[in-house]
Amino acid sequence: MTTAEKFRAVRKSLGMRQAEFAEPLGVGHKQISAIETGAVGPSDSVMELLFLRHRVSREWWESGDGPMFDEDPPHPPDHLKPFFDEIARMFPTPSSLVENGDMLAVLVRSLWEMRSKK
Repeated sequence: MTTAEKFRAVRKSLGMRQAEFAEPLGVGHKQISAIETGAVGPSDSVMELLFLRHRVSREWWESGDGPMFDEDPPHPPDHLKPFFDEIARMFPTPSSLVENGDMLAVLVRSLWEMRSKK
């Protein structure tokens, strides 16, 4: 399989349109189209994001062996779930971490309060 064919196969396996697939890779749908037609190759940063964001297996990409996608990332242990839930509640999107940098102190205080209630 060519790089273009692999890109298209991954996107199709995820059931995504080019625009949806492109967003986590930091490019536009036109760039994905150009990659899928073989007009251009993906940059190193796009490839790294492909492996990270879309969980594409490096082994599959390089050799064609094994599953196309890596397994899901491990879940936190049950005893840490309340802490992760509190973080998700306070910072619902990654951008909220940047927008609310001062919220870190609130988060730490809240987590300590949760810990002391147990």
